[in-house]
Amino acid sequence: MISRTEAGRVPTLVCGLILALAAATAKGDAPSPDDAGAMPSALQEWRKTIAPLAEHPDDVDALKQALALARHWEQNPATVKFAIGAYRDLSALAGRSVVPELAAKAAGFAGIARRLNLPGHLLVIKGRQTDGAAFDSSNWRGKVVLVDFWATWCPSCRAELPNIQKNYARFHVRGFEVIGVSLDAKLDKLCDFLRRQSIPWPVLFSKSPSGHGWDIPLAVRYGVTRIPCAILIDQQGKVFSLNARGPELGRQLERLLGE
Repeated sequence: MISRTEAGRVPTLVCGLILALAAATAKGDAPSPDDAGAMPSALQEWRKTIAPLAEHPDDVDALKQALALARHWEQNPATVKFAIGAYRDLSALAGRSVVPELAAKAAGFAGIARRLNLPGHLLVIKGRQTDGAAFDSSNWRGKVVLVDFWATWCPSCRAELPNIQKNYARFHVRGFEVIGVSLDAKLDKLCDFLRRQSIPWPVLFSKSPSGHGWDIPLAVRYGVTRIPCAILIDQQGKVFSLNARGPELGRQLERLLGE
């Protein structure tokens, strides 16, 4: 928790924006001239937006305003680096709140920053399949892997399934694999759905009593707040795309595996 007397520590927290761009530069993804030019104004805007929350970390309205700006930056590829730093700052501030509901959001904000920073980085997905067997995506190194966060109760997820199945049938022989990560709470209902839909790929399921739905460990770790959430991994095990849905999935698979 940050008290009024600790408000002077705000600049330390707000450096999340600067660190995000510094990390991009370190891995060879240097900010564009537009990024560099936008940085001072973005930092000034963020400082102004987050100041009330830094002074009163239990202020729900202040959190909503700061979150709205972070989400705005998240939607634009040109400002996603700013969003990464913003979510890191929100995680630090939420973690100091004495309100349980706000403090619980800290891990989620950190997860969103982690997910947004995935492109170009290695991603290994581990868990238990519906039959209890262990799964480790590193065993599929050399293949293109779609990580699909979904649930049977999600209409949009069900609507996307035919698209995934179509691309699986077309590209599987060329090295395309799919791993589903279910946010379902009932294993029997999930398994029944998989049988009825003839899903050929493995699906991970969390049996933890406190880890169903949006709270499953993988969803929290990668800040999954909307489903379906489709992450495409290339043959080197690095994240190629955070938007591998609809027509984009086929186009991206053609780039990685050929037409």
